[in-house]
Amino acid sequence: MLKEIAEVVLIPIAIAGVVVRATFKATDIQKESAEKIAEIQETRALEQHIQGKDVDVTEQFFALLDKPDICRHPGRVKILLRMASFDHSERINRQYLEECPRKEASSERKEHEKLADKAIDKVARDQARKLISALEGSARSSARTQLTDLYAKRPEIVSQELARAVSKNYDNYRLTLGVLVVLGSAPDSWLAEGDLKAQFQNLQNSPLKQDSTFSKWLKRANENMKT
Repeated sequence: MLKEIAEVVLIPIAIAGVVVRATFKATDIQKESAEKIAEIQETRALEQHIQGKDVDVTEQFFALLDKPDICRHPGRVKILLRMASFDHSERINRQYLEECPRKEASSERKEHEKLADKAIDKVARDQARKLISALEGSARSSARTQLTDLYAKRPEIVSQELARAVSKNYDNYRLTLGVLVVLGSAPDSWLAEGDLKAQFQNLQNSPLKQDSTFSKWLKRANENMKT
């Protein structure tokens, strides 16, 4: 009897403005708290992984800007671009182009622009893959949001990676749901073409759509689709 009492907790809850006391098992509360802590920890780890090197990259970048010949060595900047997070690599690239005016280093600038585009695309692809892998974990909410933001900036690359993920994980509930959330939340709609269109059509016949949440986001992705 004492053991049963110890496992029960009375928690005040406001219902329609009236405070009542609801009974929950302590083990349920502990489980929910542990899941919340895990979510916070994984979200923080995901964000730190993506942005962790940005401070170091910034220091190295400003050190390079102090060199008088920086505009003639675009390869150095390419290395830093690939070390940074996607947003930070774009900021570094913009500043580099401001420091190296077109009229002063036209040939070097063209070389840099070619190298920079490839480097930033590589960063975007790596970041998309990292976020997609996080769709299955406790940090999935943050991963969905960041993927949606990345899609708005690099839709072609993110589309390719989303299609690739679905093709390999068709029966994975959390991952495919995450993909649908990204498509359903994409600003200005998402473009249905190529592999992503084919994989999305496959999801229309997924047995997972019996789940109400999955079905809801499948509908939203359909409504947010641009062909």
